[in-house]
Amino acid sequence: SRSLPEAANEDENAMIGEVRRLLGAYDRAEMMIQAGLYAQGSDPLIDRAIKVWPQLDGFLAESAPASGVVGSFERLKASLAVQLSAARPVM
Repeated sequence: SRSLPEAANEDENAMIGEVRRLLGAYDRAEMMIQAGLYAQGSDPLIDRAIKVWPQLDGFLAESAPASGVVGSFERLKASLAVQLSAARPVM
């Protein structure tokens, strides 16, 4: 929404933008990923999206934490902190 940037601080807006880019990249490549046609290393954004997908999917499926918005952004930040070495294998 257009009012969202004013509802979050600069770091939170950057995080939201990163999540949108990653979800979009995964969505565009999902058919190839699921079919085993995506070659890891072909696109750094898709590689990162594949890495963080399980964490982001889990984050989106959970209920809002009792700690509210602050807790949600902390959990989202943790979801994005997945290291390259933790990437799930891609066929």
